Amino acid sequence: MDLTAQSLNIIFLMLPGIISFGVYCYLTDNTPESLWRYSLGALISAMIIYIPLEYLDLWAPMFQFRDDSWAMTIAEPKFVVASLVASLLLASIFSLVVRSKAFSSVLVFMRLTDRAPHETAWHSVLDSRKYLRVIRKNGEILLGWPKYYSLTSDHAFIYLQNVYFFEEDEGGFVHLDNADGVLVNYADVDTIEVSNEKLARR
Repeated sequence: MDLTAQSLNIIFLMLPGIISFGVYCYLTDNTPESLWRYSLGALISAMIIYIPLEYLDLWAPMFQFRDDSWAMTIAEPKFVVASLVASLLLASIFSLVVRSKAFSSVLVFMRLTDRAPHETAWHSVLDSRKYLRVIRKNGEILLGWPKYYSLTSDHAFIYLQNVYFFEEDEGGFVHLDNADGVLVNYADVDTIEVSNEKLARR
């Protein structure tokens, strides 16, 4: 068997890891900048998948060339299914862990990173579960709890609940009693201030 066939067999051995790492990159929107980093991620994923499957006696190369010819053999269906399930499961678990705030907080505490587990700082701010003071371009001031939000360029909105409007005539904030909340368009917002304290949602 020549070097090309051997190389293909190595790729086949890494196939579960390649699939798993590819799905992980898709779920986390984090594609490695180089083929070397992608190959390293796929290799680590393949090793992690191999350990439990080998312990459960469910490991076998999904595809493989024979030693004496280019004839390809395909593993039994149970081995193929086990490898695919393990690949998707590993990718899902890793993506959930990496994108979780708890995992990011641990890395920040250990001073291994200062990056938030979100695409933008807006996600971290709006997920902080604090009251927001929203100052609109027309001068209106709202104080509310960020229940829902979207940050796409075409539909950038934030939905505030337990909303208070600032009324100069009243000398302070007045609670909005006749509505569940207020939907605010980011295009109408001048400034958003974040409360220094976490307040209990009413």
